[in-house]
Amino acid sequence: QRFQRLAEEGIEYYYKRVGEAMSAFVGQKNFKGAIVGGPGPAKENFMKMSPFNYQIKVLGVVDTGYTDEYGLRELLEKASGLISEQEAIVEKKLLNEFLTEAAKGGLVSWGLENVRQMVASRKAGKLLVTEGLEILEEGKNVVSHLISQAEEQSIEVIFVSEETPEGQQFRGTFGGLGVFLRYK
Repeated sequence: QRFQRLAEEGIEYYYKRVGEAMSAFVGQKNFKGAIVGGPGPAKENFMKMSPFNYQIKVLGVVDTGYTDEYGLRELLEKASGLISEQEAIVEKKLLNEFLTEAAKGGLVSWGLENVRQMVASRKAGKLLVTEGLEILEEGKNVVSHLISQAEEQSIEVIFVSEETPEGQQFRGTFGGLGVFLRYK
């Protein structure tokens, strides 16, 4: 019994250390959440104990067969679907917000000339660009120049995938180029 109690205390201490390490990521700019993985019931026990900051969103729980470096690789492979799913959800929300604003004549603009004007006048807050979009004028890609100009002005540039229906609609309806405005 004594040995079992010591083992349980050791596991509990380890879970707390992992939870503290996870909490260090709270508040970082690109941190969206955590993916918990491991062999057997370890991950479920960790989740029940939840020794991490309540602000951390658990994106998923993944079963792995190993605990070493190979287990980490296995976790990354299995979690890649969860990560791309998360990115697709964020993109979908953003594009739905753009469509809603466009429908009510709100704080958005689209089309090359309008977007150019909004970026130049610093009215743009976010620049949306379909991945791989090229618009050529006099043999030069205008889109890459527009992206550079936006980045110089600290305008957030967001690349939109065409792999989602919303991304396809953005490309087809708005030409794959749009901005969220700071003000009208």
